[in-house]
Amino acid sequence: IPEPHNEHDPNAIMVQIDGITVGYVPKDLCNSVKHLLKAKAIKGVTAQIYGGDYKYIDYEGDLVKHSDTLNIKLHIIL
Repeated sequence: IPEPHNEHDPNAIMVQIDGITVGYVPKDLCNSVKHLLKAKAIKGVTAQIYGGDYKYIDYEGDLVKHSDTLNIKLHIIL
């Protein structure tokens, strides 16, 4: 979703999944994505969410907690 009134960057493009803001398109890709949006060339978008906090049971039966950077990878379908 383009955000022309974004106080930090008028070229910002917000990314939402099911109405929840999950981040922004990287600044260096905004112009390309804006052109695709304006041309209505985007047929779909898929998202892969990975990382974050998780836990598992190791081979010795101990609970192990781990934290990793949360990331979202978008794939634009033209």
